[in-house]
Amino acid sequence: MFSSLGELRDTYLIAFVLILIAFFADLAGAFITGIVLTRQITKAVDELYRATQYVQAGDLSHRVRIERRDQLGVLGESFI
Repeated sequence: MFSSLGELRDTYLIAFVLILIAFFADLAGAFITGIVLTRQITKAVDELYRATQYVQAGDLSHRVRIERRDQLGVLGESFI
């Protein structure tokens, strides 16, 4: 692929490798961000689900801690 580029071959090869490294670093960052966000959302949904189990059992004194200010936080406030 880089054999016909002459003197700039090494420069292009280094640039290509650096771009590949940057791409995989971005990919790893996106993957980690996705895992963190997924865990946060599923944790909040699980807490709300457990609160519905308390309400279903008749325990209306159970409280849900509200740590979020998004739609899940608003949903959690309905249990207060």
